[in-house]
Amino acid sequence: MKKQKLSIAFIMLCVAAAPVADIHAEKAGKGGISPEMMSRIRASYPDDATTKALRNALGNSDIDKIALN
Repeated sequence: MKKQKLSIAFIMLCVAAAPVADIHAEKAGKGGISPEMMSRIRASYPDDATTKALRNALGNSDIDKIALN
């Protein structure tokens, strides 16, 4: 069970980091996120029930508990 939770957390981290890395490379030194960039972030992951549940679980959990498990 712990291995599955860790795998899910790792996958979500990778999904979340990919568009951020792209945006950082594009906007390095300029600061801010434009509406166009926010649209690209939202379009970069599926907006289905599973993804929403994972976002809610990660967002409502203590980061220390997620990292230490």
